[in-house]
Parts: sequence; structure tokens; C-alpha cells
Amino acid sequence: MENIYSQSDLLRVNKAILNSTQQISSWLRGHTPKKMETTNQYGDAQTDAVEKASEIIVNQLKQTDVIRGYFSKDSPQFVENNPQGEFIVTFDPIDGGTVIEANYAVASIFGIWRKDQVNGCTGRDLAGAALAIYGSRTTLLLYNSHAKVVEELTLIKRNKAAPKWIVTIPKFSFTPKARNFSPEGVKSCYEDPGYLKVFQHYVIQGYSIRYSSSMAVDCYQMFMKNSGIYLSLETVAFGAKLRLIYELIPIAFLIEKAKGVATDGHHNILDIVIEGYEQKSAFIAGSKEEVQFVMETLKCNGTNIASLDQMAEELLKDKELV
Repeated sequence: MENIYSQSDLLRVNKAILNSTQQISSWLRGHTPKKMETTNQYGDAQTDAVEKASEIIVNQLKQTDVIRGYFSKDSPQFVENNPQGEFIVTFDPIDGGTVIEANYAVASIFGIWRKDQVNGCTGRDLAGAALAIYGSRTTLLLYNSHAKVVEELTLIKRNKAAPKWIVTIPKFSFTPKARNFSPEGVKSCYEDPGYLKVFQHYVIQGYSIRYSSSMAVDCYQMFMKNSGIYLSLETVAFGAKLRLIYELIPIAFLIEKAKGVATDGHHNILDIVIEGYEQKSAFIAGSKEEVQFVMETLKCNGTNIASLDQMAEELLKDKELV
């Protein structure tokens, strides 16, 4: 691995992430997550899986003296590790906690910052990022800063041998167009004509819907397809829900490194200035032409609700011409 990944200091951070992922995977496979009576500071119900994953990640980060400190989505205060450290790590210990009881795949998200603080920074200041998936396989999307590509690593265990990580996909490259979409917050359609038109377009054009209620898992699926479009919009009735430094920036970083695009509808996600540890944003990400289509379509937000049936008729006519 030393021959694959980056400079020695960043390599040590990556190893801490790999070790965390392996331990979380082992814990999840041997336990049934249970709801806790307590909630996080946002009032969200938690399972013990979130608490255990946080504990594992923190223990690994503490053993890595190049890490100055860290932030967790579920405890968004800076925790200092080593004042002389070069990196700050932000992480979401378990993305998809609301579906873990149904045995859906869940994820961990990591951002690696070569900074002494993140306020005032943008995603362009990231040194690296990773996305771990705990499903039928345990996999990790990791930015290889030496080769300047995003790779998939899979945790392999054969017979009685110790588990080991191997590179299973050496490079991802998003195509401009897609045939799959992941629409979060579809209930927003009733008050947002633009979103309704986007949704109708993709359904009528025969796109496959891929939505699991875990943003990270849905984005991972776009990597597997090398294409796709993920939508999480901000509307009057439903505000932005995804947190910038723990969820969006790391995944946007990986998507952009794989030749995809990620925006809040106005600015590239990686260009948004961080103004707090709990900052939220809309998220439109995936294949370039799909993102452009969504952004252009959403400009019709002022459309009268009465004209929505007319929109559907127009889209059906478009379908007949395809």
C-alpha cells in the first residue's frame, strides 16, 4: 500500500480510515443495532451502531499523531488530538442510520483537510476523502493522490487468513449522461414545480430509480455505474438537510475526481465557503449533463401549480419523439 497511496503522512491517515472501516464492518456483522433512548444534538434518534462507529474511528484517529484534530457529524465540536499535526479529519460515522434496522447497506464518510481549521475554507482545501460501504461486501472509495484517481478497495477474507484490502476497481470516470437517478425528498414535488418536472422527466424517459435513504450509498451506486444523478433539494417547506463538511464536501470531492459534478444549484459544492460546523446545503450531483439539465429545469420554480398537468403532457410528447 505504501507504493500506492500518497506521501507518508497522508498514508497514515488513510491507514487509520482503513482500520476503522474494517473494525466497524466486523462489529456490524456480529451485532444487531439497537435504538438508543438518547438522541444526538439535532434531536435525531440514534442506534448503538452510530455510537460504536464513532468510538472506533476516534480510537484510530487518536493513534495517528499527524492528525491535529477531528470533527464528527454527531458531535460537531473540534477535538484536538496533536497540536503539531498536519491534518484535520471530518467524518460521518454512520450514514443511513434510519435504515440500518432493515439491514440496508450503510456508510461512513471521511474528509481529510490539510489545515489547522475548516471555517473559512472550501472543499478545494481537502487533501483527500473516503467513502466506506458496509453491505454484502465491505468496500471503500479512496482518493489515490499519487495516481490522482478514485479507487475502490474491498476487504477480502479467505479461509483462515487475516482480512486484507485489495484494489478491486483502479479508476472511476463518470459519463456525461446517465440512466439512473436518486431523488431524495420527492414529497417536495407538490410545492416545487421545477422538481416535479425533473422527476416526471426521468420517470417518463425510463430512468431507473435508485434511492435507499442513505445519500452515501446512493452516491456509491453512481460510482459503480460510472453515471447517475442524485438530488437533495432545498425548498420552502423542506429545508436543506445534508451537512456540508461531514457529508457533501467529501463525496463531492470524490465525484469531481471521477469527472462528475456536484453543486447546490448555484455554486460548485467544493467552492462553498465553510461558515460553521453545522452548515447545510442542497446537493445535485452526478453526471455532468444530468446535473446541467436539473439546474436548468429548476429555474422554472415560478411555474403555476395549475400548469403541472400541461408539463406532464409536454413530457409525454417528448417521449413519443424519442
